Amino acid sequence: MASDEATAPESTPGTIVSPAVSRQVARAFDELAHAVENGPRRSFDEIAEAMLRPMLQEWLDDNLPTLVERLVREEIERVARRAPGADVNGRQAGIASAVVAIPEKSLRTFPESDF
Repeated sequence: MASDEATAPESTPGTIVSPAVSRQVARAFDELAHAVENGPRRSFDEIAEAMLRPMLQEWLDDNLPTLVERLVREEIERVARRAPGADVNGRQAGIASAVVAIPEKSLRTFPESDF
């Protein structure tokens, strides 16, 4: 029995870990505290930027091509509507547009209360 008592870890009543494990954990936290104290200081902005950059890059990779294509298409349509020879709706003037063209003065306007 004496040999069992000699090999049993020493502990104080109510503790879950042995003193050796406790010292090892304390040493690890001391190393962490030392690294934080002596390491480079970063502002909150720098930390937030480092965290958000990968998320923003992923979003841009997923969405930017479609977004740019849509905006370019809309701009081309807008420019085409103002092209020389285009009517007010952006269509090229020709026989078809001349046939369906109705003078604006002949269109009846309705007061808003009629709707």
